[in-house]
Amino acid sequence: MQALAGVQDGFALSFPSSIDVSQSRHSERCPTPAGHLLHFCALDPHLNDVVCRVHNISRGGLAGLWDRCPDTPPPARGSLTDAAILQRADHRVQLGKLRVAHITSRKAGYFIGLGFEQDAPSAFGSLVLDMQRSRLVA
Repeated sequence: MQALAGVQDGFALSFPSSIDVSQSRHSERCPTPAGHLLHFCALDPHLNDVVCRVHNISRGGLAGLWDRCPDTPPPARGSLTDAAILQRADHRVQLGKLRVAHITSRKAGYFIGLGFEQDAPSAFGSLVLDMQRSRLVA
C-alpha cells in the first residue's frame, strides 16, 4: 500500500501477481526437503519394497514420485497402499496404509498423491509443521 501523491487520504493498493502455495483441500502443501523417502513394505517376502521420493507434504497426506518399473506398477487410484514408512536418514515415521488420491503419469514414472485413511500419526503432524515453519523463515 502506498500513499497517492497530491491526494489527501488516498492510497494505492497492489496485489502480487502470484502466490507460491498449493492447496490440498483443507491443508497447505509445502515442498519436502531433499532426502525424504517413502517406503512401501511388501507383505510378500519375495517382493521388494517400493521406495518413492517425497515431493510435497501436508497435514492431510503427501505426494511422491513412483519410478516407472514393469515389476512394480503404481497402486490404483482409490486403493490402499502397503504399510508406508516416511524416512530421512535415521528418522522414521510409521504412516500405516495410505489411500491413493491421484496418479499422474510422467516420463520417468508416476506422481502419486496419498492421503490418510485414518488420523495421521502425531509424529507426522509435527514433522509437517516443522517443514512449513522452515519454509516461512527461509
